[in-house]
Amino acid sequence: MCGAFAAAYGIGALLTENQNSYLLHAAARADWGNLARDWTARTADPFPVFTTLAALVLRATTLVALGGAHLFAIVVYAWALVGILRATFEWRDADPALAITGFALLACHSRLLASTSMRTAGVDARALLVDGVASQYLLGRVLQPSVAGVLLLVSIYAFLRDRPFAAVVCSSLAATMHATYLLSAALLTLSYAAVTARRGDRGRALALAGTSLALVMPAVVYAATTFRPTDAATFQRAAQILGDDRIALHAHVATWFGAAAIIKGLLCVGALWVVRRREIFSLLWPALLVGVVGLLLLARFPQPVVALQFPWRVSVWLVPISTALLAGAAVERVRRRRGLVLDRLRLPAMVVASVLVAFGISGSVREARAIDRRPEAPLDTYVRDAASSGDVYVVPPDMEDFRLRTRTPIVVDAKTHPYKDVEVLQWSERLQRVRAFYAETDAAARCGRLRDIARRDGATHLVVPAGQPIVCSSVDRVYADGAFAVFKIAR
Repeated sequence: MCGAFAAAYGIGALLTENQNSYLLHAAARADWGNLARDWTARTADPFPVFTTLAALVLRATTLVALGGAHLFAIVVYAWALVGILRATFEWRDADPALAITGFALLACHSRLLASTSMRTAGVDARALLVDGVASQYLLGRVLQPSVAGVLLLVSIYAFLRDRPFAAVVCSSLAATMHATYLLSAALLTLSYAAVTARRGDRGRALALAGTSLALVMPAVVYAATTFRPTDAATFQRAAQILGDDRIALHAHVATWFGAAAIIKGLLCVGALWVVRRREIFSLLWPALLVGVVGLLLLARFPQPVVALQFPWRVSVWLVPISTALLAGAAVERVRRRRGLVLDRLRLPAMVVASVLVAFGISGSVREARAIDRRPEAPLDTYVRDAASSGDVYVVPPDMEDFRLRTRTPIVVDAKTHPYKDVEVLQWSERLQRVRAFYAETDAAARCGRLRDIARRDGATHLVVPAGQPIVCSSVDRVYADGAFAVFKIAR
């Protein structure tokens, strides 16, 4: 079932979306083209463990391995989610309630549900049921550091199976891979220790807390030393740029809070109610409380530095677990009242599951093939083939796929930003210069802005959309197609 779950969920095309940001350091380390010379690739790496693992994949195997790793993470996610249900409701492997609830979860996570609900109602029902608030999620459409949150589900399952040290190892690994899971790992560890202490084993409770602290300490030290404030003013300004502008969708409560967040909160509250007499209740309520309190405080007293710690990120694992628990409780209720006859449901469930799997696979394949039909595809091919050491391209700020697909350095784009405060300010300045160039309508002023970018940022080539003439004595057109033109900038 877990394999079918992953197939029905589907994945996005490789080297798209957030991979343009999260794979950049790995691609530079794997000697992809000239990316080691890219300015952003040389900024401080916020995800060193993920970068190390991804670089091994990019250096040693085909890109298909990235998709395979993502699918494997989805399989582990499904296994852990079903395991949590089995442990919570004390179901056996052959229990029809487990099979029915597993099928319901497959449907909730399916690509077909997401696609159909968007087309018919303009709402992504899958995201509503399984993603966190603030456009944050655990699985996503592509492999990225946030997928490490799968280990938080494995951690909870391990604790429910009376394997507390395995539980803290898994939660600590998640935090090591992605620092925003440090809060989740801490809350789960405290919950594990509290439950263990209530059982009368305070020594083990202390050992759990100590083990977790020791495991996450290298990640904490790395983050504290690498991203420590240069000074208070610089740190605050960088936090404002990120929290109020670049990632306001994740960090600014007024931007993301709405009906969807309320529905997700109600799912979590409902799940806590139905499991209030079960052990998992003690593992979930502290995280929900911290997430809600953090939301309320930051809504009333906005503070970008604190908001960038994302106290509501606990929702990326609370929401899917809550949906699963509510589904399991509903099945249990039906069983108590009417009983369950799996034989009557097996054939229609298999037919529906086959449709969901087929749609998920076909959608993933369709996305992968569509990459070569993008307007930018001929441009990417030209740049990748013509690139030489020292080339640095100025590209439209929203052309986020260009860098990885051409394996060529660029001045800046609007998506991929650094995290160290002084580097955030430099990124913002670069972005302002490039945006001002593309927005400029006066020909002479535009040429002046281009010369400034070439001088300050080392640009050697320029990409402009077709229909935007560049009349500057310092540039020569070296490529053109129906969508874009490339100019070489004289030095």
